[in-house]
Amino acid sequence: MDKNVKITLRTIQTQDNDSHEMKFSYEGMYYQKGTHFYVVYDEPVEGSKEVIKNRIKFSEHFVEVVKKGALSSTMYFENGKKHMAEYCTPFGKMLLEMETYYLQMEWKQENKIELEMHYKMSNEQGQIADCKMDICIES
Repeated sequence: MDKNVKITLRTIQTQDNDSHEMKFSYEGMYYQKGTHFYVVYDEPVEGSKEVIKNRIKFSEHFVEVVKKGALSSTMYFENGKKHMAEYCTPFGKMLLEMETYYLQMEWKQENKIELEMHYKMSNEQGQIADCKMDICIES
């Protein structure tokens, strides 16, 4: 796979039978270190010149999404496990729990990788949403 890639993120959050879908595409860089794969890209902040620096680290067994900038967090997804994440925004911090119940990494072609995660997102008050995230990386 080439170093320059297109990253497409699609998330669906379902809460109380109401679903909300978001889809974003970015240009970024792909590389491999040992048995782990990485994608890095900048996410523009709406109404600002700031960017959020993103890094996705993954293998067949986990996905880690790190954001730094106007929003910052480290979210870790591992099938059958719960992980905590501190999600920091200009408006304050939220402590979130992600319980991943499905994770798959698939090489579609020589130049395309698809990641799919299904997880429950919760906070101190209980479950917030059922979530699905698809990440497509292609050169």
